Amino acid sequence: AGGRGAVSEDLLCTLCGGVFQSPALMPCGHHFCHYCVRTLLTRTAGRAACPLDGQTLTRFALRPAQPELLARLNDLPVRCPVCRDEVRKGDLHLHLQDPVNMVEESRAYREILRPFYMSCPLSNFTVGEFNGSSSIIRFYRQLGEATMRRFVLTTDAFLVLPDPKMGFQPHSEDDFNSICAGGGYFNAYWVHPRFRRESWWQRAGPEADRPAAGEFESLLDGQDCSSEPWHASSFVHTWSAVRKPSRPRYLCCLRDLRGDDLPMLEAFHQEVLRFLSENFGVARESVEIFAHYPSSARYSTLHFHIIFDGTEGTQYRKYAKKLERPHQLSRQFSLPHIIECLRRNPDHFMQCTLRYYLGDKADLMDPISAFFQCSPHRYLQGFTFHWDPDAVARTRAAAEEDEAAVSTAEVASSSRTEERLAAAPPAAARRSAEVPEAVAFQLAELRHSVEGLRKALAELRASVGDVVERQRLEASGARLMLAQLACPGGPAAAASWRPERAACWILAGVLAGGLAGWAIAARRPVRWGTGVS
Repeated sequence: AGGRGAVSEDLLCTLCGGVFQSPALMPCGHHFCHYCVRTLLTRTAGRAACPLDGQTLTRFALRPAQPELLARLNDLPVRCPVCRDEVRKGDLHLHLQDPVNMVEESRAYREILRPFYMSCPLSNFTVGEFNGSSSIIRFYRQLGEATMRRFVLTTDAFLVLPDPKMGFQPHSEDDFNSICAGGGYFNAYWVHPRFRRESWWQRAGPEADRPAAGEFESLLDGQDCSSEPWHASSFVHTWSAVRKPSRPRYLCCLRDLRGDDLPMLEAFHQEVLRFLSENFGVARESVEIFAHYPSSARYSTLHFHIIFDGTEGTQYRKYAKKLERPHQLSRQFSLPHIIECLRRNPDHFMQCTLRYYLGDKADLMDPISAFFQCSPHRYLQGFTFHWDPDAVARTRAAAEEDEAAVSTAEVASSSRTEERLAAAPPAAARRSAEVPEAVAFQLAELRHSVEGLRKALAELRASVGDVVERQRLEASGARLMLAQLACPGGPAAAASWRPERAACWILAGVLAGGLAGWAIAARRPVRWGTGVS
């Protein structure tokens, strides 16, 4: 936080002298850092005196801090250790979700990110939205044309509908009134020209549901995505069998936009503003339309997020607030800004160097590294990385050399094999042909064994937990029996207990605890070996 003089005295811990860190409330009404109190009690065998009024403190007397104090602490200004911007203490955790600063030159996108994006098929969720087989599209179509037009916008190039990941599926009159009053969160997906001919909103009627035989190659037809969970996150959605067409140019993200796309973007902008104004009475200055860059692999088709206010504000302001973070702003591009950049320079996004914070390393950096079989990002300094196309080029050259060597060896081996098989009996030829099948079968068995081992380890962890619990119950039973020995009828009664009777009671307590532990273990049988029941 700011300097000590800038912080109120009642926000400072008496024990350490610093601003409260995870404060705890004492029975006497004073606050201290949770760590400071625990340290004090550890040094004093679990009992200490409050430094301010001398009242007795124990570890069992700690209480959560008062909400008013926590609110004041969260309002304190702190400095981000990454970008050095000043933010609220309560926002620092959210602010630091994107800690890695990436530098991406135009060549890096052409040689690293775009090849990776194009290698990713469409997710089943996206395909289902395009061909109408997803649960959310079927839901709206069953409600009728009027409801569909109220909540879903379809254009020649975009599909706009409520964002399903927000658990946002408005359809009733109450939902309509809620949007008018509280705002909403929509998504807009660009639809490739090859997909538009098969999209559900372009089909005139039942007789047009399927294109005429030989008219064009079908890409979406036959893809049933009805089982895809519409409310799930991007990490749950599965891949489809639909590949991204390369012609005409596929727009994976805003990096692929050119001056030729300006008419499409301008028309889309006006159509969204008109749709929100006519349906929900939303003023254009209350609408935010933006694209994130870079996109995750499963959403690597150009799409926009649409957040808008209602007459009473918006319940989705918490999502808009994320966009105000300096880290998030590095990945946020508003649609008006994109249009303005393309007007000034039709090749702006093809030529520019982008700097952005990338937080979820597993969502993009790791998959790209796996795709190229190398780490195509080079560390510069201070949380900053640089996409390095040369690393990919070196890996590709080495792979080509290996392929050439393998190809030469295979040709030579094939010649020798053909000569040997020509002189061998037919059974030997059949065994040679069966070798690839045997290798594939062994690999499948190996994968099955690894999966079984993973399950066995999980069950072993659970069993260890049960053993620990059983031991705890046994010890607890023994302590209870000792307590019974100590005070059932006072000193005189205790003196009448013989050692052998005491031993019997202790043994009974241990057995009772053991039976309780085995009862817990019985609920979770351990399976050894492959872990397959």
